Formats: sequence, C-alpha cells, structure tokens
Amino acid sequence: MGYVQYVWVFLLCVSGLIFLFGACVGSFLDVVRIRSSWKRSIAGRSRCGSCKKDLRWYEMLPIVSYVVLWGRCYACRTSIPVYHLIAEVLMGLLFVLSFWSLLLTGSAYIALVIAISAVFLVPIVLQDIETMEIPEHLSLVFAYVAFVIGFLTGGVGAVVGGVLFAAPFFLLWFCSSGRAIGLGDAKIAVSLGFLLPSLLGVVSSFMFSFWIGVIVVLLCVVYRFFRTGSIRLCRGVRVPFVPFMAIAYFLVLFTGWSFVDVFRLFS
Repeated sequence: MGYVQYVWVFLLCVSGLIFLFGACVGSFLDVVRIRSSWKRSIAGRSRCGSCKKDLRWYEMLPIVSYVVLWGRCYACRTSIPVYHLIAEVLMGLLFVLSFWSLLLTGSAYIALVIAISAVFLVPIVLQDIETMEIPEHLSLVFAYVAFVIGFLTGGVGAVVGGVLFAAPFFLLWFCSSGRAIGLGDAKIAVSLGFLLPSLLGVVSSFMFSFWIGVIVVLLCVVYRFFRTGSIRLCRGVRVPFVPFMAIAYFLVLFTGWSFVDVFRLFS
C-alpha cells in the first residue's frame, strides 16, 4: 500500500469517527427537541413514549440501536419515530461535510459555520417538517450565535446580509398577516444571512431556496397524480420552507456556487 493509500485510509477513518461523534450529537439534540416540544425537562432518563419504560444504554446507541431493533421499542414493540434516525444520520453527515470542507477549501470559517449551523438547523428542520412549527428557543439562540460570529468576521456586511435574506420572508408574513408564511422562517433566514460569507451568497441561497421549493412541490404534484389520478391540492395545505433554505444554505457554503453561474450553465 502506497503513501497516498495510507492517507486516504487515515482520512476515511477520521471521517468515520467524526460521523459517529456527529450522530451522538444529533441523537442528544433530537431528545432535547422532543422534550422541549412536550414541555418536559431535559434532565432524567430517556424512556419509551408509549410504554414509559426507561431505555437502557444498548437501546440508545445512535443509528445502531434503531437498525438492530428495526425501529421498534424493545419492550412494547411500538414504532420509534424515524426522525430519531434522520437526526443522527444528518448530523453525522454534516459534521463530515464540515471536515471535508476544511480539507478541500482550507477555510476554517466555512468548516466551523457548517458545524455550528448543523447543530441548530437539524432539529429546527425536523421540527418544522413534523409539526410545521419552528422552536422559538432554538431559533433565538441560533440568531444570537450567528449575529456574534457574523459581526466579528464580516462586520456590517454580515448584518446587511442577514437583513437582506430575511426581508422577503418578513414582508410576505407582514402583507399576508401570517397566513402565507410564519415569522419563524424570517428568523431562520436572518441567522443564515449573518453567516453567509458574501451578499452574493445570500442572494444565491434565497434563489436556490425558492427553486428547490418549486421542484419539491412539482414532484409532490406528480406523485399525487400517479397515485390518485388528480393534481388538485387541498386548500390550507402548508409546506415547510426551512428545509429548502437549509439545503440551499449548505449548498452555497460547501460549493461556493452562485445562482448566476448555475443559471448561465442551464440557459
């Protein structure tokens, strides 16, 4: 085995350890998210939400326990919400993405921002998908942390970026009296704007968010058509937008793509 192969093996091993650490962080934060939504303290043993039995250590191993138990409680065989597994896998992957971002771009700032953003965005995105609500405590702490990091590294430009990203969501919320979109989306947008390294990145993230949302909605319409033969959407259907923002945000951070470049590529 040559020198290059040893390096790759070492990097893959490090990536695996970082993934496991990220999965542990994701598991803990998902418990915090769920207990907060239930208005319960984060102190105390974890227990099954159905039979209330305290979980043992081998039932709480990130990813492994879910897979070995086939997504069911060991005691009562009640299904465990798949959000637990998604939180662990997503956090692990984003921590690995942070590590490889440092290797490929040499930017400690981008790597740090990806890791910090993952800690807040993963539980926020899952909560938005599951309940169509954005946890207030997480969004506020994220905003404070993002403002401090952005202001210390980008100065006034970071503040402008936050305001610019949040402005369309705030105006839509204000003009529709909260019927079209919630104010929570604007709070997340301002945090992401604080952390993006340039105004071009802010604009690109917003445009990518919009088009990712359009593509997802169209795919849902197509799926509904093939399943029911109808494309009629029910009134009052709400679509969580924070996941689209998060995907666009990480895409811009990791790749450095601008929406203008992608538009020119396909035009």
